[in-house]
Amino acid sequence: MTRFGWWGFVLVSGACAMGGDGAVQVGTGLSFASSVCEQTLDLPVSNAEPRERKLLSIRRLAGAPVRAVPFLDEPLAVFELIPMTKLAPSEQTVIPVVFRPRGTGAVEATVELDFDGQKSTVTLSVNAMAPTAAPRRIDFAAVPVGSVSERPIGVTPPFQLSIAGGPFRLSADQRRIIFTPERVQEYVTQATLVEEPCGIRPFDLVGTGVEGLLVTDPPALTFEPTPVGLERSARLELRNASLSPLAVERLLFRPGGMPAFRVDAPDGGQLVVPAASRDATGLLVRGRAALSVVFAPSREGPIADGLALDVPLLSGMTPFVPLSGVGGGPDIEVSPTSLVLQTGSTGARARLTIRNVGTVSTNPALHLRLGAPAFEFARQSGAGDVAVDFASPSLAGQSLASGDSVELDVTATPGAGEHHVRIFSNDLDEPVVTVVVTTR
Repeated sequence: MTRFGWWGFVLVSGACAMGGDGAVQVGTGLSFASSVCEQTLDLPVSNAEPRERKLLSIRRLAGAPVRAVPFLDEPLAVFELIPMTKLAPSEQTVIPVVFRPRGTGAVEATVELDFDGQKSTVTLSVNAMAPTAAPRRIDFAAVPVGSVSERPIGVTPPFQLSIAGGPFRLSADQRRIIFTPERVQEYVTQATLVEEPCGIRPFDLVGTGVEGLLVTDPPALTFEPTPVGLERSARLELRNASLSPLAVERLLFRPGGMPAFRVDAPDGGQLVVPAASRDATGLLVRGRAALSVVFAPSREGPIADGLALDVPLLSGMTPFVPLSGVGGGPDIEVSPTSLVLQTGSTGARARLTIRNVGTVSTNPALHLRLGAPAFEFARQSGAGDVAVDFASPSLAGQSLASGDSVELDVTATPGAGEHHVRIFSNDLDEPVVTVVVTTR
C-alpha cells in the first residue's frame, strides 16, 4: 500500500509481507524507493481476534535511528513510525512509516513491536541517493551597470523556476541565470526551484551593480602648485569589486603627455589589487591597494597628463586617471633672519619682513599664504618674553603675490635670553621658517 508523500506526488515502491503466528499480524518489512526525497509508506497491521489488543512497546533492535512516539524518540531518526496505541477487535489498519534522508547509501533499521506480549519484527530499508547540486545562493558579485553576467544553476532540466524580480532572468536553455544590473546598488532577489520529485527549493540571487570593476579614489588627481625642482606626492587608491585579484601589469601615461608625473614602483614590482568580499551583512567590500603618484614639474605653468592602468582581466575597461598640476609657487623670504635686542630696563622692539619672491602670477593658487596660526614663539633659555603681531592687522590672513610683503612687530621684555619665532606658510620648500631672537 502506498501513500502520498509530503510534496504531493505518488510513491510507487514499498514491498511488504505479513508475518507472525499470533492474533496480531504485522508486515515484516518495508522497502522504500531509491530517492533523495522524504517518503511515507504504510505498514499493515491486523487484529484477528474479537477482542482489543494493546501496543505495549516499540524498540529498535539494530540499524539506523528510529522515532516512534510515545515509545521511542532517537536523535536524527531516519525512520519514523506513527503508531496507534491499541487495535480494536478484528481491526485492519496501517502504521505510517516516514523515511527522512540523512545521508547517502543503503540504510536499514530493525524494530520490534509488542502487542500484549506478542512480538513482531519489522525491517525498514532504503537506498538514499545524493541530491542534485541545487544552489542555496548564487552570487554574481560585482557587475558594471549595463553589462551581463551569467551563472550556472547546477540542476538538470526539467524544472520550473520562478524569480521574484530584479535584473535576473533564466537563460533560454534553462541552465543559467543572467544578471544585468540597471543601476549602482546591491540586489537581493529570491528564486524558487520546483524540481521533481522533491518539490520546492528556495534560494537567493545576489549581485551588485557597480560603475566599474576597478575604480580609483580619487577619480582624478590635482596637485597643489609646485616650484620647479621640487615635487609633491599623492596617494591613489585602487578599489577592486570583482571576486578575483586583479594584477596591474603596466602604468601608462598619456602619449605625448608632459613628463612631469611618475608613479613610484610598488613593492615586488607588480601591483595586485586584492579580491572583493562580502561582509557579515552581505554587502560587497572592495579589495584595496594604493599607488604613490609624484608631480615634479620641469617648467612653470599648468601641466596636464593622464594615467592608464593596464589590467589584462579587464579588457575594454581600463581605468584612466586625469592628472593635473601647476609648475611654480610661492617662495618665502624672511628678513632679517635673526634679531639681537638690547632690552635694558624697558624692553625693546624690532620688525620682521615677510616677502613672496616666488613665481610671478595672477593665479591666487601660486600666492604665498601664511598659516593659521601664522606664527608662534617660545623662550629657549634665559629670562624675558617675546611677543609677535602683524604691524598692520588689516593684512592678517591675506595672500601675498610675488613681490608683496607683510611686516611683523617683535616686542621683547627685559631679560637676557634666547627665543624662537616660527613662521608658517604654504611654501613647499620652507613650510616653517625659524627666526632666532636674542635678548640682552
